Amino acid sequence: MVLRRSLTALGSLAIILATACAAATTPVQADTIIALERGALDRWGRGDPQGYLDLYARHVTYFDPMRDKRIDGLEAMKQALEPIKGLVKVDRYEMVGPRSLPQATPRS
Repeated sequence: MVLRRSLTALGSLAIILATACAAATTPVQADTIIALERGALDRWGRGDPQGYLDLYARHVTYFDPMRDKRIDGLEAMKQALEPIKGLVKVDRYEMVGPRSLPQATPRS
């Protein structure tokens, strides 16, 4: 069950990262986004969620299919991850064909 939650979390975290980078005022290079994701994922695999917490926006919104309601805000996200801190262990992972989608052009 922890693995299922971890994999669900990883997919959601990638979306959050892409959204956060899209909101940046300066374009972020794809290799930078992928490097941030790898760094956060490396820490996550050692049971340390702080790598992702450092990347979240203050107003992060997170949907977890194992919860009754969404998680709103960075403090709520920290509280949600605290009980599993140190429990997630990933010996290895592979990012197959990682890429970052181009930034959307803001509508007028």
